[in-house]
Amino acid sequence: MTSHVTRATAMLVAAASLSAGLSAPAMADETATPATPDNGTTQPAPSKPRETLQKAVEQAGKVDQTRNWKDQDALTTFASALTTAQAKLADQTTADADLTAAETALTAAQERLVKAGTVEQDARAQKLPELEAYTGDNAKYYPHAIGELNKSITNLKDATDDKTGDQTIESEIGKLDNLIASLKKDNTAFNRLTAAKKAADKELGRNLSYKDSDVKQTLQKAVNDVDATLLNDADQTLATNQKRDSTAETIERALGNMKDKGDETVAYRNALKAAQDKQKIQQKDGKAYTSESYKPLDDLLNADFNADDADRDALSERTGKLNQAVEGLTVASWSIDGKTLIRNDAGALSATLDRKTAALEHPTLTGSDGSTIGLTDTAEPFTQENDQLGVGHITHTLSGTTADAAKTAIRVTYDVASGTETTVTLDDGSKTGAAGKFTRNEDGSWTANLTGMLGKDLDATAATSTTFKLSDGTTLDGTLGETVTTTPNGTTLLTRTLTADGKDSHGTPVKAVATLSYTYDPRISLTLTHKSGTAENSQTVTVDGLTADMDVNALGSVYSAGVQERGLTGDQWELNVKHGANVSNPTIAVTTSGEGSRILVATIRYQRLDADGHTLVNDSKIVRVNVPFAAAPKVIGNDKAALAGIKVNGQDIPGFSADKVDYTITAGKDERVKVSPVARDGQTVVAGDSRQTAFTTVQTWTVSKDGESRTYTVTLVRDHTEKTADEKFTPVEPAGQVSKAENPSDDNTALESVGYMLDGEYHKSDSDEFTIPEGGILSWSSYAGQVVQPTVERDHGMTFRYELGVLSKDGTKYATRVLTVTYLTADTHRAELTGIKVDGRDVAGFDPKTMEYDVRVDNPERYVVTPSFDKMTGMSLTVHKTASQAVIKVTSADGLTQATYTLNVSKATLADTGTGVGLGSLIFLLAAGAVGSLLSRRRGTAEM
Repeated sequence: MTSHVTRATAMLVAAASLSAGLSAPAMADETATPATPDNGTTQPAPSKPRETLQKAVEQAGKVDQTRNWKDQDALTTFASALTTAQAKLADQTTADADLTAAETALTAAQERLVKAGTVEQDARAQKLPELEAYTGDNAKYYPHAIGELNKSITNLKDATDDKTGDQTIESEIGKLDNLIASLKKDNTAFNRLTAAKKAADKELGRNLSYKDSDVKQTLQKAVNDVDATLLNDADQTLATNQKRDSTAETIERALGNMKDKGDETVAYRNALKAAQDKQKIQQKDGKAYTSESYKPLDDLLNADFNADDADRDALSERTGKLNQAVEGLTVASWSIDGKTLIRNDAGALSATLDRKTAALEHPTLTGSDGSTIGLTDTAEPFTQENDQLGVGHITHTLSGTTADAAKTAIRVTYDVASGTETTVTLDDGSKTGAAGKFTRNEDGSWTANLTGMLGKDLDATAATSTTFKLSDGTTLDGTLGETVTTTPNGTTLLTRTLTADGKDSHGTPVKAVATLSYTYDPRISLTLTHKSGTAENSQTVTVDGLTADMDVNALGSVYSAGVQERGLTGDQWELNVKHGANVSNPTIAVTTSGEGSRILVATIRYQRLDADGHTLVNDSKIVRVNVPFAAAPKVIGNDKAALAGIKVNGQDIPGFSADKVDYTITAGKDERVKVSPVARDGQTVVAGDSRQTAFTTVQTWTVSKDGESRTYTVTLVRDHTEKTADEKFTPVEPAGQVSKAENPSDDNTALESVGYMLDGEYHKSDSDEFTIPEGGILSWSSYAGQVVQPTVERDHGMTFRYELGVLSKDGTKYATRVLTVTYLTADTHRAELTGIKVDGRDVAGFDPKTMEYDVRVDNPERYVVTPSFDKMTGMSLTVHKTASQAVIKVTSADGLTQATYTLNVSKATLADTGTGVGLGSLIFLLAAGAVGSLLSRRRGTAEM
């Protein structure tokens, strides 16, 4: 307490000093100008010491010497120093040193006076510490006077630093002395102590028990330690009141440590809270508990009971009744998974839940009061249902007992869907048919009928497997029946029946029956076609002895087509093949003979049935198809236009005659060929129309003189085995899929749909004629049990003809469905040039996507157009020229795309020199798939 009073006193003294204005004198203003009278004459500037003294005198003049200064000697000294300083300042001749001495004496005298202060200020500094006893820790004993006391102290501290402030200080100190003298101490401490002791006596009198016995003993000791003098309210000294407070605090602390901690109190509070919690639940809707079971608890909670005054016996009795009432509550209803349980005749609670997809993860029963009970889940064995084998349910039973007073037995049942449909296949993933579905019989057993393929490698009678494999992992060993042979539609069909009996993984009786078949299909169709640069589609030519669907075993070795028109020598001739499953796609080579005749040689590999009719043997044969052409006719008349000759690589063309205007020459695959018409004097030779395919080129020349003209044609045919993109295109083996739709009947041979697969997705077609994008595979959707076998032949170009043979599920009917499919690929669907030369020079600015150009030539009547294209795509082209225009038509290999390039021709001027025109030549170049012609003339002699 002493240190606290000292700190407070120091703060009050500091505050008093500041409020009294005991500050150091202000420094002289060095920039101020002395107050010198203006007498019209120029005064000398005052010195620095004079300015400083002037400031000190001005500050000293503000000091009120009439105040009741505590240090009167200091006041006298100050008054003398001020008089001396004023005299020195008035004398303009006073030396600077004397001025400085006067300023120093005056400043020191003022500081001494102000620091001592007035008598009133000193009295305030002495009085403030005395007030700590009333405004500090003991203020609580004087509540009736503390407000006035604090107001007077505030006035004392806030007194101004002047003579008026001295008067305020003197007045307020007088008031404080009177106020302190009149203070009367009250009974606050006495009342606190007597109240604390009374409460302690009451709590001790309840005779409660405590787990921590020390708390009760501590309270008893605190009560026992109350001195009798403290209970005498006549003694109101500060020391006695402080002791009363201390003793009361000890009792209050001890009472607080044990209040509501008695064993009986704790038990009662817990029981009461549990009862009140139940009450809140019931009050929500009145349906949490049965009314009969809730009434005893409601009566207890509504009855008066003072737990704070009750002794041990009363609390224990009340606690027991509350607990008994809570335990006697019966939950009004129970539910699980949204369904309320019902009470059966035996009094048990039960319910049947809706079917589940999985067992309940947390089987919990919920009461109408929000309480929950975990139930025991017991699963029964799998139960087969009637729709699909392997699909059924597992019945779960939930059991337990309610946790309320009723302790009612609980039984809840629900079914969980179980299993996926069990299907059956032959245990061979490579050649079996679609998985078979089981059908339920009246006796509860299940039967599946499916089809599969006979044959493994070349043994047509051995089944691929005699074991059935169920999708649930069960296997059944089957028994094979005898082989039955029939011959539908020129094929040989071998069938056997495989039967097996057993049980699935759930113990259900099952039977599997498979009709195994193998179709021996030796059919082959060889079709001769030709395609020119002007035809969109191939043309078919009849060949004696070759008919559709011939047995490969009966196929001869040499066949001949009739003599073909001379103008067809420049066409592309092909031998298209359609073949059955036991015939491989043959290789075909094309050679030429005199006059451009073609020889198409097919090497065919196939399988034939051995003598026993049940074994396949590999075999092969070579078939040649000859295609002759009519001899070139002779021209009579217009003799002036007859050429002197035609040179091929500098040699006379074979069989040249002035009256023969149509020639066919042959060349090797990569042989360079130069054809040069030899003109007579005065003749004009102009290159005419041309057409090209991958391995043929047809070029015409018009020869004129004196109004007569003739047109000569030379056809180059190249031997080749290399195929163009359309020729070598082979579709991917078709792949069918099984529809999920139900088969209309066991003897049904109609497919559900046809289409193609692309990137794993099936695209259905609404027609039997459709196109398949690049990468697509012909497909179909069959019904379960059907067997589908495809055969294919090239119709023309990229168009193929498929026959889908469909065997019904029961094996009694067989039908075919014909599809015409055009495959699209980037190469075979393309029709564009890679360049154009006119008179041997590139057309400026050529772009495959630009269809029209303007060109200038030396002689519009005699110029050469040389288009270039990618011949191995299978595309073809024609060139038609006039004096004003050249038209180039390009047709794609699949015949679906055509591009037309137009050259607008005009005569060149001198300014056009070097712009890509000029030669006007008569040279015809054919080499290694030559792509055009180049003509020139020099002195009537054709040369390179």
